Amino acid sequence: DGLNVINFDSGVKFLVHYNKKKIIKLTFVKPDGKEFNNINLVPVAKYSCEGPICKCTGDDDCNEMFASGQCGYAECIDDSCYCLTVVN
Repeated sequence: DGLNVINFDSGVKFLVHYNKKKIIKLTFVKPDGKEFNNINLVPVAKYSCEGPICKCTGDDDCNEMFASGQCGYAECIDDSCYCLTVVN
């Protein structure tokens, strides 16, 4: 979890909230401390399937892919994983 802050000359702050290296929320804060224009970001799985093969990169995205139930046999090379989709 973390927070990056960008300060503008006007006194407005732009806050970037992140979790597990992904941005989860963007917030503007007025000089009086009141927040406005909060933007919540919904994490999206970053794996893709084309035909009988799915591919992902990174722990979070690959965990999401494997948890989806789409994968049968899988191989991982470095930070990327590939799997054959399950045929029902």
